[in-house]
Amino acid sequence: MCSRCIGTPNADPTSLLSSSFPAWFPRSVLRFATCVSVPELYVDLIAFPRGELPHLAAREPAAALAAAVVYYGDPSLPKDPKAAYLRVLHLAGVSVTANDAALISSAATACTDLTNKKRYDQIVAVLTARGLTIYEAYLAIILAAQYQCPSHIAEATQVMIDALNQLPSTS
Repeated sequence: MCSRCIGTPNADPTSLLSSSFPAWFPRSVLRFATCVSVPELYVDLIAFPRGELPHLAAREPAAALAAAVVYYGDPSLPKDPKAAYLRVLHLAGVSVTANDAALISSAATACTDLTNKKRYDQIVAVLTARGLTIYEAYLAIILAAQYQCPSHIAEATQVMIDALNQLPSTS
């Protein structure tokens, strides 16, 4: 049992699926155990791709999803969507030296790419070319859908499912 699990202290990690993920995230795709042992976050996401064996989800999208879940719905976040987007990015480990205007521009790019139904690898390539890390690019995709273009949550969900279903790199 975890010393402190996200959501409810001493909760059964399997119950977190319904309490921590945003309502829009499909419950049938992932099962997880996420525990916080202050000051570090330990996350293992298991992907269950249709027609394939379950496996550990790819690292960067799993870490980005976990970070987004930790801060999703935090009542202390600013009410302004752009300010909330930036605050969560910084809380989740995006460099404090990152230019806020560039981060907002990355959200706009992610929203445009989601509108155009681009694949996860295409969106990540564009965002990393703008100076984001792979983790930051996935985080920007999730948070852009939550805070900047909520009409494209379905597309962001599919992008993240596809990214999570990748086999993790061994490097």
